[in-house]
Amino acid sequence: MRHVLTVALGSEGNFRVNSATLPLKAETCILLCTDGLHGVVADTDIADIMMRRSPSDWKCHLLVEAAREAGGPDNITVVVLQNGG
Repeated sequence: MRHVLTVALGSEGNFRVNSATLPLKAETCILLCTDGLHGVVADTDIADIMMRRSPSDWKCHLLVEAAREAGGPDNITVVVLQNGG
């Protein structure tokens, strides 16, 4: 059921948005992505890119390219959040 959209912004009717509060350190990076990345690229490869000292836009570029090189059979959406970049 990975292909099923469970929450949609802009849809009609009521929907519930799940949220959580997490304690973050200054060096914390957060990755939001679709299964076009995490279902295609190995977790270790994703971690290697996320651990680099690079701006968030460059990490996004590298992650999308890794998914494309791996065959990228689905939409590839990546957002990286980090302090200072």
